[in-house]
Amino acid sequence: MPTRPAPQSRKEEFIYALALQAKACEVLESPLNAHLLRTCLEDFKAGGPTADILDNWDGNPVDGLVATRFIGGPHHLVLTGQAPALAKHYPSVGGQFDPASFDPILLATLKSNIQFMRDFIKSPPQTNETRRSAVLLGGFLKIAQSTGYPLRCFEVGASAGLNLLWDQFSYTTAAGSWGNADSPVSISSEWRGSLPDLSTTIEVSERAGCDLNPVDLTRPDARLRMEAYVWADHDDRVDRLRAAMQMALDQNITVAKADAAEWASEKLATLPVGQTTVLYHSIAAQYFDDITAQRFTAIIEDAGNRATKDAPFAWLRFEHISLREFPYLTLTLWPGGEEVTLALAHPHGQSVDWT
Repeated sequence: MPTRPAPQSRKEEFIYALALQAKACEVLESPLNAHLLRTCLEDFKAGGPTADILDNWDGNPVDGLVATRFIGGPHHLVLTGQAPALAKHYPSVGGQFDPASFDPILLATLKSNIQFMRDFIKSPPQTNETRRSAVLLGGFLKIAQSTGYPLRCFEVGASAGLNLLWDQFSYTTAAGSWGNADSPVSISSEWRGSLPDLSTTIEVSERAGCDLNPVDLTRPDARLRMEAYVWADHDDRVDRLRAAMQMALDQNITVAKADAAEWASEKLATLPVGQTTVLYHSIAAQYFDDITAQRFTAIIEDAGNRATKDAPFAWLRFEHISLREFPYLTLTLWPGGEEVTLALAHPHGQSVDWT
């Protein structure tokens, strides 16, 4: 892995951020984006259009995931028909990636769209990866088996709200299947280790989500932006996203525009008897600022202190401890408040090591 530079060198932070994400794309089997970022890395060093785009960005290059934001920009231009030459390399629109001819086309596209790219990377990525629900499913099964109650499910950082529908997807693992076999969203994940009991039936009594910048799926431009953040050489992810967005539209799923801590405080104010209240999130906590993170944790601890055997509370999260390794699925269940690491999983839900 690339070595992180001293924090006083902003240029080196950008170089590190691009190199780190390029390596991640390589590990996660996205040759197109690994190559794209390495090309942009060299172009940045040379003072090309990549430097013109990134020099205008004032966030933290690493913690702000600027490289992940950057990947979405060219893909968006391709999806909207504004980069026909580049589109020939993008499988999401029927192209085929050819590294031998890719670089000059990419750099010419960036040079012609500097202001667009500057504007695009201002917003944090909205990926709403539906296969992460396969990881979360293990946690929901554990909660349902432990408490025996219907689940009130509240998701923070819910983006477009696609994973609010986790119980309506179809899941397949080596040990069997779970969910709605007729669902338009079918998720297959490689599981290693023991599995939760897939015979468990889960009733969801309530579902809601919040996000600082929720995606309005009724807007075609918003749906396009969601697609842009999915890696173009991962065809299965693109297909699942489109199917899940249509499901959410059909069910009029909406996500509240709210601060995570304030919204959680409202939703956890009451813990009803005979139901298990579940607060969950996936690859969202890294976007919390320090104040929000502290308040969020305090609100969760308060709810935990109020939980009883007849009104339990669960905090389920699939988050990175370090961006250098895969995220962990962790569950804390009250009363009792025991924290358990359930799994280490691929950030897109492709594989799960159940512990």
